[in-house]
Amino acid sequence: MATRHRRPTILSRLVPPILMIALIVYFVWHGLHGDYGLFARIRLEEDIARLSAARDEIRGQRQALEERVSLLRADPIDADMLDERARANLNLAHPDEIIIYTSPRLAAAGDGSLALR
Repeated sequence: MATRHRRPTILSRLVPPILMIALIVYFVWHGLHGDYGLFARIRLEEDIARLSAARDEIRGQRQALEERVSLLRADPIDADMLDERARANLNLAHPDEIIIYTSPRLAAAGDGSLALR
């Protein structure tokens, strides 16, 4: 019985390496650009840093507000703080006081009253 042997063609020799290279490129691409890839991790770390800074700023603002509120507690009321809040809520100022406007919105009121809202 005669057996016929065929030599492998150039195409059959190139198909497996090409498929392996394509598979490697696929995984490398998604390792860099995918949802859990290297670039996504870098963006996530930048977001964490930005949000941590914002959190620290908000904590500072909250602490400052808590200190201002503590001055209005019933035990020893700070007279200056009470006077400031009363004037701000009533939109009043003494005739001999100098009013310094800190924003265009307040300057537009310009009628001599203290408009803080």
